[in-house]
Amino acid sequence: MTATTTGKYLVAITTEISRLGCFVKTTIPFPTGEAVTLRITYDGSVLEATSSSVIYTLPSSGMGIAFGAISPREEAVLEHWLAQRTT
Repeated sequence: MTATTTGKYLVAITTEISRLGCFVKTTIPFPTGEAVTLRITYDGSVLEATSSSVIYTLPSSGMGIAFGAISPREEAVLEHWLAQRTT
C-alpha cells in the first residue's frame, strides 16, 4: 500500500480492509483529518482511492483510513478481495 498526502509518501502494510476503509500499519501516522490518496496492491490487482481521509490514529501503530472516491472498476477489485478473505 502507498499513501500520499501533500508532500508526504508512505509505503506500508494494510490490514482490516473493508468496504469503508482500512488500517495502515506505520510508526508515524498522518494526522487525523488529513486527506490522502491510497494505492493498494494485492495479488496482481490495484485499488486506488482518492479523496480518502485519516479518521483515527494509534501512536506508533498506525492509522484508520476511510476510503474516498473509488471507481466501479476498483470497487469490483475490492469486492473480489473481500470475497477471497471469507472463503
